[in-house]
Formats: sequence, structure tokens, C-alpha cells
Amino acid sequence: MGEGGADLGLITQDQPLQQSQSDQPENEDASNKDGYKDNTKPETAENVPEDELKKQLEKREQEQLDELKKQLEQEINALDSVFQQIKDQILIDFTALGLRIQIVDKDQRPMFDIGSANLKPYSVDVLHALAPILNKVQNKISVTGHTDATPYGVNATYTNWELSADRANAARRALLVGSYPEGKVATVQGMGSAAPYLIDKPTEPINRRIAIIVLKKAVADALTNGGMGLDGQQLINRGGGDSSSGVFGSPFLSADEVDSAIDAGLDGQQVIEQRGSNQTGVRNANPSSVSALPSGATPTFPIEQKPVLSADEIESAIDSSQ
Repeated sequence: MGEGGADLGLITQDQPLQQSQSDQPENEDASNKDGYKDNTKPETAENVPEDELKKQLEKREQEQLDELKKQLEQEINALDSVFQQIKDQILIDFTALGLRIQIVDKDQRPMFDIGSANLKPYSVDVLHALAPILNKVQNKISVTGHTDATPYGVNATYTNWELSADRANAARRALLVGSYPEGKVATVQGMGSAAPYLIDKPTEPINRRIAIIVLKKAVADALTNGGMGLDGQQLINRGGGDSSSGVFGSPFLSADEVDSAIDAGLDGQQVIEQRGSNQTGVRNANPSSVSALPSGATPTFPIEQKPVLSADEIESAIDSSQ
């Protein structure tokens, strides 16, 4: 049982597909009325068409993510849960990539020390408590750091890009200490201030956040497939694919899915609108060193403002493993 009483039993995806009893033919006679033997086989995973099997697996995965979301919400709302410390700073929703859990800053209650990647004690407690819950499903996760738009000093060599990447990596380490398997971390990346939570208020505390996405299997496979990531040309190529399902199992994505894929679950339009925007203010802290990132955890760099995204731009924005 979790600290808030939620059941921590593993949700698995490997149960065989079974035909319900109601779908079996009522007539058990081996021969039909014309005297011919009925060779109809019950529908199992072995003889289900590939497309249909894929849809069933995707549906099952979505149901499991729905259940995980419900259990997370129950745990967060439990009176004896450590999540009570920052309950109103935990936001849970779905994106095209999977189930997203965002832990945002609040005035007078930040996740990290100002201008650094040092987690506050209550943030460590929350990440430790999250680890076994996230591990209930077999899906891998991505961890993304975001900052507000307040830059460091003019001559600073340490910027919001490094800070956001270091904070994402600090969150990853805390999850591992909390028993989350390292092999289930697909990507760790920093977005700097490129994708603010509040577009019109980029310096507000809520823009400083850690986003953890429980990735759909197809997305995780694409991100970790030999370090190639998702192919931007596939993202924008609309010909011959069915993009209406909203599932990443197809190489052809809807406009909303492209938006979500651009920055690991955030609105891509926010990135476009924020390109070239002026940043104001100066941070007081200026760490002297940058923490080493694991393989595939490089920060994302800003892209020149354009009205549309090219395949290369989408690739550079989503593929944290390059």
C-alpha cells in the first residue's frame, strides 16, 4: 500500500487477449444444419488481425494509464500522504505522449533552491513517494525541466538551459533513490524557458516546473530506438496515414499530436510564440559548475522564429537522445 493508501500492485500489459463467454456461439454442435463441420475458431491473440490486435493493445494501455491517473489522484488527496505538502502544485493530465505529472513552483514554496538544482526536502519526499506509484506500470518515463524567463547575468556561462537540464537530472536521481528503475527512464532533458506554462506571464513561479510523462509504449520505443528519436518527417507527413486515432502507433500524427510532441507534451504553439521574445530580470545565483548529464540528457536549444516548423526543427525539439 502507498503512503496514502493506494494499492501499489503492478499493472501489467502481458495478459493474453481472451474471448468473453458472451461472444462464444451458443450452438456447441460440431456440425451445422447442413451436415458440414463448423471449423470456426474462437478469436484469440493468434488469429486476430494485426490492426485489430494493435487497437486492443492500445486500448488496454490507455485503460491502464487511466487507472494510474486515478490512483495518483487518490494518493495525492489522502490526508496522511506526503503529497499534502505540495498538493496544489501537482498537475496531472494526458498529452499525446502519455500521462503527464507536473510539479510546479509556487510563490514562497519552490521545488528547488533559487537558481540551483538543489531540491527542497519536501520535493525529495514527493519524488521518493512518486517512484513506486509510477513503477506500477511497465511504461517508461521522460523527465523534463522548465524554468521561468528570468535569465542569469549578461556574462553568465550557466544559463536556464543548463539549469533546467540539471533540475530534470536531479529529479531523475531522486526517483531512483525512491526505487524507480533506472532502465525505465527514457529521456532526461531541459527546456529552459522555451515552453512557459503561462505564455503571457513567463516570469511567474508556475513556469518553473518538472514534467514527468509516463510514455506510451510506441513513443518510448521511438525515442529509445538506437538513439534515433522520432522522425520529424513522419510527424509532418500527412499522406496515407490515419491520424484521427490520436495514437502514436501510427507514424502520421494530427496537428495536436505534433504540438505535444515538439516539447515532450507541451503546446508546440507556445514554443513558436516564445521564440525571439525578450527576457527581463537577472538571477542572483550563478552556480560555478554544470552537473554531468547521463547519455541522452542534453538540453534542448532555441530555434529561430518561423511561422511553421520544418522536419529538422521538430526533430531537434523532440529528440532528447541526439
